[in-house]
Amino acid sequence: MPTYTFTRAPREEFETSVKILERIKGGEEAFVTTLIVQEVVDWLEYNGLRNAVPTFLKALNSYVTLDKVECTCSDMLRALDHMQRYNISFIDTTSLAVLERLNAREVYSNDKDFDRVDWLRREFK
Repeated sequence: MPTYTFTRAPREEFETSVKILERIKGGEEAFVTTLIVQEVVDWLEYNGLRNAVPTFLKALNSYVTLDKVECTCSDMLRALDHMQRYNISFIDTTSLAVLERLNAREVYSNDKDFDRVDWLRREFK
């Protein structure tokens, strides 16, 4: 989601991301894992946008109702089970493990792989 706000493309994903971020800025409680934050930082650096990293991290920190949740080694080990069960990437299954640990049953994502998870509701609107 954050990469769409930097690139403003694709347009529909950008507009949806902005709406979601506006809801969070308005007080909706949500969380993001440090693994996802790192993934965005890696994407920025890989795409020659290293100077945007401080802006991204400061903007992320400004969302007071957006908890920043640590990803643990136990989450990563749990992700291995999810990889086999759902045939989803390691990063996504690690996110699943964090969601499971926190007893969260919704995820903001446009990644349809999450639709394979019977206990999770994916939202991107």
